[in-house]
Amino acid sequence: MKNNERINEIKGMMTAFSTVCCRRNEVLAQYLKLQEEILRLSLRDGYIDKGKQRIEDAYACLKERSEQLGSPATEELEQFRKDQKDISYEIRAFISGEIGENRAQHSLDSLRTKHRIMRNVELEDGDHRTELDFIVFTRKAVFHLEIKNPQRDIHIDSKGNYFRITDSECFDSNIGEKMNDKEYLLRKAIKGSGISNINIVSMVVFTNSRSNVCNEYEFLKVAFLSSLPRIIDNYNGYNIYSDDDIESMIDAVEDSACQGRYYSNLDIRRIKENFATLLAKLEEAENAALNEATNSQSVTDEVSNTETESEAVVHKSNQAVLSTLTKRSPYSVAACVTLAAVGIGYIVEGLVRRYTLRRS
Repeated sequence: MKNNERINEIKGMMTAFSTVCCRRNEVLAQYLKLQEEILRLSLRDGYIDKGKQRIEDAYACLKERSEQLGSPATEELEQFRKDQKDISYEIRAFISGEIGENRAQHSLDSLRTKHRIMRNVELEDGDHRTELDFIVFTRKAVFHLEIKNPQRDIHIDSKGNYFRITDSECFDSNIGEKMNDKEYLLRKAIKGSGISNINIVSMVVFTNSRSNVCNEYEFLKVAFLSSLPRIIDNYNGYNIYSDDDIESMIDAVEDSACQGRYYSNLDIRRIKENFATLLAKLEEAENAALNEATNSQSVTDEVSNTETESEAVVHKSNQAVLSTLTKRSPYSVAACVTLAAVGIGYIVEGLVRRYTLRRS
């Protein structure tokens, strides 16, 4: 019962994602808040350096505590290991995405052709929901841009699978299917404007020019950010949209866009529950170990006191015997025997004292 109360108390101390996120950047703020709360609860002194410590440090601390206690929460610790990796990935992805999109915005600001831009538009179809990074409306076409800011080389195979190259190929998603899906939702939204000749150009734009990109999927257009303004400005086509048409398309997309709610990709409630259970179990094991150590010390103190009292009795007895013998003849047989016994008594007394010192 006390354990459940502590679990609920810990969960109550974690307030990240307790409010609705109305803007995309608020989701990142909530992830960072969750990371800070977990760090504060995990580290023994509660002190964190926001500029250096990450959620990985919380896992390392809890793992060390668990090992010192004999691993009382193995299952919860393993789940937290996975959760902290997921949280760390989401934070990095948000930050990397934000950096990439800001670079793309700066590049698009240099367009010479007349245009209108929409950024971070969420569209949905039933339970399905997706986000479009940029939509650029020009008189010749509607450019749908997916921004990528990779720190690794990229391989897109002939089936549209997107891989990050590390020591091996790490699968991310099927970028071909993702781009088709986003273009479908965008086309569906624009149809609400009443315009029939919808010309959408979908493109994956890479902001890191140091990355090598190998694209084997013939239905996917890719470009580096440095080339993007020229691609849009020099697009080969006719002026098929008027200013009113562009305004109507933007209104239609805005009407179709999801309003007011951004969600985490992770099950935050479950993550909090598991973390609180892990921390409560470790605290319970630490309290039990402390109580055991306290009880053991009490027993040791009692034994030490008893041995000290016994030593005092032996010493007092030996002193009394010696005092009596000094009044007798030093040459009597009885006196000699008694003196020998007293000598043995002193030897025993010394052994008791040495044993006591060793125990203490």
